[in-house]
Amino acid sequence: MNNTSEIQKLKELHDSGALTDEEFVQMKQRILNGTGAQSSSKMSVFAIIAFVLSILTPLWPVTLILCCVALSQINKSEGHLGGKGLAVAGIVISSIGSILILLVVAVGSVFFVTVTVPKAQKAEIDKVLTELSLDANEKSHVASAGHGSGDGHGSEDGHGSEDGHGSEDGHGSEDGGHGADAATGGDPNKDDSKGEISIVGEGESIVVNPANSGGTRYLLVDIYLTRANEQDKSFKTAIDAKSKELQSVTMDKLAQHDTQELSSPIVRKQIENDLKNQYQRILGSNHPIKDIIVAKWIMQ
Repeated sequence: MNNTSEIQKLKELHDSGALTDEEFVQMKQRILNGTGAQSSSKMSVFAIIAFVLSILTPLWPVTLILCCVALSQINKSEGHLGGKGLAVAGIVISSIGSILILLVVAVGSVFFVTVTVPKAQKAEIDKVLTELSLDANEKSHVASAGHGSGDGHGSEDGHGSEDGHGSEDGHGSEDGGHGADAATGGDPNKDDSKGEISIVGEGESIVVNPANSGGTRYLLVDIYLTRANEQDKSFKTAIDAKSKELQSVTMDKLAQHDTQELSSPIVRKQIENDLKNQYQRILGSNHPIKDIIVAKWIMQ
C-alpha cells in the first residue's frame, strides 16, 4: 500500500470522526516520514473500556478518572495510540453523570432536613398533646376541687390559706391548723421546694400555637422556677396550687407572638422577663421567685 492510499484511508477515518484532527496530522506525518501508519493505528484499550463503562454503568466519578487517565496516555504516546475521541466522549458523559449524582445527593439532604426531621419533632409534640388530653380531667379536678388546691381547704384562699383562716398570722398556718402542708398530709418540716420546680408538673410540657400560624405550627416549652428565699418551704406547694393559672398566662403570652418572633433570642428573653413578673403576681410576695428556667423550647 503506497503513501497515497494510506493517507486516503486516514482521511476517511478522520471524516468519519474516528480520528481527531491531532491524530490525523500525526499519523499523516508518520506516513510522509516513511514510518507507516500501521504502527500508529492501535486504539487505546484503556480509552475503549473507560468509554464503555461510562455508558453502561452509573459509576461516573470512577469512569471520569479512567477516561482522564486514558486521555493522558494517548497524549503521551506521540501518535502510537488512538482513541482520543472515545476518551473525550467518556469524560463528557462521566462529567454529566457525576453532576446528576451530586444533584440527587443535594435534593436528598434537603428532603431529609425539611421533612424527616420536622416529622420527628411533630411526633414528640403529638405525644405530649395526647398525654395532656388524657390527663386534662384529672388535673382539673386536682387543681380546682382537691384538698390543698387553689380553692379548697388548706389552699391559699380557703381555710389555712395565706389570707383566710389559718393564714401566716392565724390558725392553721404553715406551723399547724388547716395550713397548706397540713392539708396535704405532708411533713411541715420537709423541704420539697429545693432546686427547679416545674409549673406544670414533672415530665409535662406546655404546647402553644404561635400567632398567625393557623394551627399548623406548634411551640413546645418546659418552664421551671427557683425560689429566692431558701426558707420558703411552701414554694412548691404554692406553684402546684396555682399551676393552672401559671399555665394559662404562659400560653396567652406565647400565643401573642408569631414563629419569627419566637425564634428571636431577644424576644424570647423579653418573654421570660414578662412571665417572671406575671408569675410573681400570681404566687404573691410570700413566695419570691429567683429565676425562671426554660428547659425546652422546640418550634414545629
